[in-house]
Amino acid sequence: MLAHYRRLIALRHENPVVALGDFAMLLPEHDDVYAFTRTLDGEVLLVVCNVSATPYPLVELLPEAANGRLLLGNLADEDPELLRPWEARVLSVS
Repeated sequence: MLAHYRRLIALRHENPVVALGDFAMLLPEHDDVYAFTRTLDGEVLLVVCNVSATPYPLVELLPEAANGRLLLGNLADEDPELLRPWEARVLSVS
């Protein structure tokens, strides 16, 4: 857990879009998936979190995630098609 938070802090210091980018909420009506983008100077980060025990098809929910590059995740092995229970990801989608 500590290592994950250290990586989050490092990402914030290395990448201005994390702290200064414009915020846009995605899927506001979804009960289990919290998702948003941060955008700055053409760079777009997609943050997506599954806050439930139910897996979700990521690309069906957020098509922009299909070509995203994983910057940070809380699970060791990424499944590009599925957002697993309790999983959080930060993707570069620009």
